[in-house]
Amino acid sequence: KHYPADAKDKKEKIVHFDRSKVINIEIKSGATNLAIEKKGDDWFVAGFRAGPTEVMDYFTSITDLEAERPIPMNTSNRAKVRFGDTDASFILTLSGPGEYVRVYVGIKTPGGDSYYVRTSATTNIYLVDTWKLDRLKKSKDDLRDKTVLRDLNAGDVTKIEIREGAKALFAATKISNSWRTPLGKKLDPGKMASLASDLATLHVDKFVDDGDAAAKYGLGAPEYTVLIAAGAESKTLLFKSRKKESDLLFAVRGNPGVYGLFSYFADKLKIKEQDYLAPAPAVTNAPAKK
Repeated sequence: KHYPADAKDKKEKIVHFDRSKVINIEIKSGATNLAIEKKGDDWFVAGFRAGPTEVMDYFTSITDLEAERPIPMNTSNRAKVRFGDTDASFILTLSGPGEYVRVYVGIKTPGGDSYYVRTSATTNIYLVDTWKLDRLKKSKDDLRDKTVLRDLNAGDVTKIEIREGAKALFAATKISNSWRTPLGKKLDPGKMASLASDLATLHVDKFVDDGDAAAKYGLGAPEYTVLIAAGAESKTLLFKSRKKESDLLFAVRGNPGVYGLFSYFADKLKIKEQDYLAPAPAVTNAPAKK
């Protein structure tokens, strides 16, 4: 028999920890284990750099776990909801110097809208909303850093070149704080700042292949090639559309990894120089002579 919670009770937080002390997070769901580890100031998941925002959001999801008052549960019923180290449906562990918290998630309630949950800090059993616990069931790719050019600051970009196949579409260089074309035409600073930001802060939608696989996906002959430079640091980005998957493949030349972007990003690469030219200065007519 499962005991329902009193829905009228006020909900309280059930997981308490000092975030500054946590350097390891372990997620166990069935036969799948995922480790998130802090090294210095950065987080890594399964050996890949984790996204700062993704990790911050994950911590928030943990602290958001709340429930009504504990459910009365005897020893025999405790076993039925599966809270052991081997039969729990989901186990979350936070650890670090002077910090250890484990959250055990058992089976769903008969209605499916809650899970039975307990923590290592107490023998109490709680009902926690299903949707709040489902937010914790993350994969490696969910938590990875989606900003591929994270070391390139958009404000430091000094050169952008875009080619469609072998055809040059656009070229701009920043000299003395002014963006210019190869022929010296002045470009709109606001539009150029936006373009530099779009490229330098490019967020991937999915991780397609972690290997050195650009040629395998046709990126040896890219549809678009973009060179973006900040001082002596430069990156060459390769793009190719996939009609079947309705996405845009992306890789950084010389680096492992192939990524997927939403197909509409290709529109940002179809640049016309005239659309980026600075407005002509206003002509002021001299006052008529009397």
